[in-house]
Amino acid sequence: MTIVTTGGEKDARRFFEEWPVFLLGGYLNSRCDFIASEWTTGTGQRVDFVIVESISTIVKIHLIELESPTDKLYVRESKPKVGNPSPTFRTMSKNLRVAIDQIAAYTNWIVENPWPFRQSLVQRAEEALPLKVSSSLLDHQVKLHINGIVVIGNRSLEDIAAREHRAAFNQSGGVEIAPFDRILDFLDRIENAHSADYWEDFNNQVKRYGFLRRVT
Repeated sequence: MTIVTTGGEKDARRFFEEWPVFLLGGYLNSRCDFIASEWTTGTGQRVDFVIVESISTIVKIHLIELESPTDKLYVRESKPKVGNPSPTFRTMSKNLRVAIDQIAAYTNWIVENPWPFRQSLVQRAEEALPLKVSSSLLDHQVKLHINGIVVIGNRSLEDIAAREHRAAFNQSGGVEIAPFDRILDFLDRIENAHSADYWEDFNNQVKRYGFLRRVT
């Protein structure tokens, strides 16, 4: 099975809402206790996905912001310089900068309003959240660990320099920049773990999304 990413942010969000296993496997490589899509902070800001993962005495909160699979991460800009009239340097694309700023704003709101955040998640989850996790979220002694991921572009749009810029940024900590086609890595890992009927259903579902296109 070979697929490539196309389409826009809305198509991607719709796909992940209906197939959350690919969001978890492609970008977190872990289990989760609850996923909320289009979650809104107390200031009206919206994040595409909030993923709750309870581990022992901490609760991990993963904030996922989606951009377009066709977006470029970095753009070239000219900057005249003595002895070299038109060198180029790399700068983040506008959409990437905005997404990173949004993750930072969500994180700051949670840090400044931990109790309203915890309560809002428990209320949103209702019966879907295991009792143990609900209790952890409502326990002041259980710490929240927050991380953010911006899913944008895909590796086929990156040259070596852009890939190096992304890797260097991710090593700096904070927000991670991840390409959409990491889904393909996850598909490779699980392809033999499911039946032919599963993949037939998946292929039929894929046709509904501009986000994914089957390549024959």
